[in-house]
Amino acid sequence: MFEIASGLGTPLSIDEATISRCFGMFARILVDVDLSQQLFESVVVETEGHALSIDVQYEKQPLFCANCKVLEDNLQNCMKLSSSNNPESSAKFKTKPD
Repeated sequence: MFEIASGLGTPLSIDEATISRCFGMFARILVDVDLSQQLFESVVVETEGHALSIDVQYEKQPLFCANCKVLEDNLQNCMKLSSSNNPESSAKFKTKPD
């Protein structure tokens, strides 16, 4: 399980229900991921000439803006983009008057 999860990031722990196999075909693994990188929707596992695609679902995924690299922001509300697109909002960040 850790080897499969390592394709997404750094695996940290396996859910107790996964260890005890309570949910059958599902597994929950806590993985440390780099939010500035692409998050994959699936992982391909290859064994002895067979390949299996496993879908990935992310829980508790924080808002992250790929543009300004800030948590709790997203591309739609990006502070850097809104200030560069709106001259009035960027004016308040100037240190010297024109």
